[in-house]
Amino acid sequence: ATLLGAWAGFDPAERQDAIQTLASRPAWAMRLLHALESGTVSRDLFTAYSARQMQQLGDPALTARLTALWGEIRPTSVEKKEQIERLRRTLTPAVLAAAKPAAGREIYQRLCSACHRLFDEGGAVGPDLTGSHRGNIDYLLENIIDPSAGVSRDFQLNTIQTTNGRVVSGFVVAETESALTLQSLNERVSIPLAEIRDRQQLTQSMMPEGLLQGLKGSEVRDLFGYLSSPAQAPATVDAGKSDRR
Repeated sequence: ATLLGAWAGFDPAERQDAIQTLASRPAWAMRLLHALESGTVSRDLFTAYSARQMQQLGDPALTARLTALWGEIRPTSVEKKEQIERLRRTLTPAVLAAAKPAAGREIYQRLCSACHRLFDEGGAVGPDLTGSHRGNIDYLLENIIDPSAGVSRDFQLNTIQTTNGRVVSGFVVAETESALTLQSLNERVSIPLAEIRDRQQLTQSMMPEGLLQGLKGSEVRDLFGYLSSPAQAPATVDAGKSDRR
């Protein structure tokens, strides 16, 4: 009650600390879910990392309410757990301290910026990363290696088949009595409900798996160094040339 009562005065980092604290006990987590439902706490601030922590409390009633309000959470496969653990051992604080955020920014722009905003730059297909748990290596690893392990209802993939044979996939950004608006990877499209023949909502993220495949060890280090940095890194010369092209 004290944390939620003081919520309006918290800065972004304090709000993430408060969420993690509230998600650490069943009774507190129920209060947090109520605050999310009422709008006291913005759903944008509640991440898959927090949802998984809440699920680990092992309270059936809490998990059922979490699933209904936020979305599905599934276990991470053994293979992905091993990959996460391997990178966790590799990306130590000392290694990340040697990262080159400017180089990481260039990699981010190539792999991530079409869908995610960070430091007021990038697309709006996925969640804004600026106020997330970016300083937490576990949060970054879990969401990059296994993006579909926890997906908010706001970002669950919907597949629509229309009466004229078109198939559109994306997440729902608006729904009225007459039309459904989807945000796909490259467009926002409004579809009249009368033209929808089939609609499926998948517990699957639009974010692809395997984003780190093909990256050198130093590139992974630089990308994570940039993602976890508290401030924007300068653009590299090469990135500037690419932008001009």
